[in-house]
Amino acid sequence: MSERVTHEELMRYLDGEVGPEECCRIEVSLETSTELRRELAVYRAMKDDLQTLNLNDGGPNGSVWHAVNRHLARP
Repeated sequence: MSERVTHEELMRYLDGEVGPEECCRIEVSLETSTELRRELAVYRAMKDDLQTLNLNDGGPNGSVWHAVNRHLARP
């Protein structure tokens, strides 16, 4: 049985920050675990959402959280 893939390893995999052996181990785990594939899909969606935020426009008080809140609260 393969070693459990941690959340940190999964995020590093998504960002392309793992070596070839670790990448292979994670991909084997992904093939056999629906839960792990679901977690990867959630992380990928979060990464895509964060990359689309315009954090340079912090709003009237210059807060990045204003931009995040505006993005999350949109209809």
